[in-house]
Amino acid sequence: MGIKRVLFAVSYWEMGYKGLLEIITLKKVGLEEIYLLHVIPREEVSYVPFSGFLKEKAIELKEAAKLKFQDWEKEIKKANLKSHILIEIGDPIAKILEIAEEIAVDMLVIGKLKKEGIFVSERTLELTSRSKVPVLVYCHSLLREQEEKPIPLENVQIFRTPILATDFSENSIRARDFLLNFKSLIQKIYVVNIIKSEKISALKEEEIQRLEEERRNRLIKFLEPYKLQGIEGDIFLGLGEDPSQEILEFVREKEGTLIVLGKTSKGFLEKLFVGSVTLELLKKAEFPLLIVP
Repeated sequence: MGIKRVLFAVSYWEMGYKGLLEIITLKKVGLEEIYLLHVIPREEVSYVPFSGFLKEKAIELKEAAKLKFQDWEKEIKKANLKSHILIEIGDPIAKILEIAEEIAVDMLVIGKLKKEGIFVSERTLELTSRSKVPVLVYCHSLLREQEEKPIPLENVQIFRTPILATDFSENSIRARDFLLNFKSLIQKIYVVNIIKSEKISALKEEEIQRLEEERRNRLIKFLEPYKLQGIEGDIFLGLGEDPSQEILEFVREKEGTLIVLGKTSKGFLEKLFVGSVTLELLKKAEFPLLIVP
């Protein structure tokens, strides 16, 4: 497939430039074009009583976005990449998805300004659920909450040490294969599977051991495509009540730079709202997430 065309949908200017620099590094894996998109929500310039459409406000917002993007284009041109500026007014989710499909991008990049707590951004949630192409949810600087003092983190070289979380489904295989597009940027990869505590609660010790051995063997096989490419890799089999928390703790321990998952194929939104691993990671993670449909 390759990564030739990326759509960078910018909502948070605070993280946008750092995100752009990460995208530019993808030239090493074949990137040719970057589309810079900013969608001004219609409600910000919509009709108001006795005034109508806020034309001057719309012009101001579009011009400000254009100037910002023109400045960013300097970095894109330095890297000998093509750039396109797109500034639209409308529903951000609909516009982003429409443009991503229209220009046939290989990956969509969106931003996460801060940990959004229990209420994950509706835009982030809907975009990751509806997108037909892989979505990189990028966050440059977030705080990892500790009991005493928050620890600021900077996410750079995000493909250096990816953590690939798998349940061995077809979706996970697609995520694994898509991540291979970035092989020249990967120094080491970890493949992770978490057994939920409830799955072994009624098993005997020998049955648990068989289950663990079977999972380890599947992890080893799952990692093989990276080994064949000469990429250093390792596996981790965990156990816990909350798989998302187990994954996060492992990422922190190994100083991972990116969490990669396959998107649930059936009832994604429904599963998110009842507590899927993807939703929990979107809520909790101070790391970028790559979600592959």
